[in-house]
Amino acid sequence: MITQISSKELKNQLEEKKSKLILIDVREPWEFEITKINKSENIPLGSIATILNSHGLEKEIVVYCHHGVRSMRAANFLHSLGYKNVRNLTGGIDSYRSVDASVKAY
Repeated sequence: MITQISSKELKNQLEEKKSKLILIDVREPWEFEITKINKSENIPLGSIATILNSHGLEKEIVVYCHHGVRSMRAANFLHSLGYKNVRNLTGGIDSYRSVDASVKAY
């Protein structure tokens, strides 16, 4: 089962200097260009298998998309491959706007 993370929890964790969280945006590149959460990397859902070569199975990973549907699919996929610490951002970047005014609506 995939654990969810709230926008407030994610923002707090990103602000921690010791956090080694990997934040992955699974939206399409054109969406990422419009707005993104700082410190995130863009790996579209269709390319999520490329993460296998980039991050270890024990790393703490949070995935997000626009509303949380695509990222839940990505989180389930990564979990099925053995990633042990994958979480989904509840409500996606749309929800994250409530804690970070720099994130634009689209």
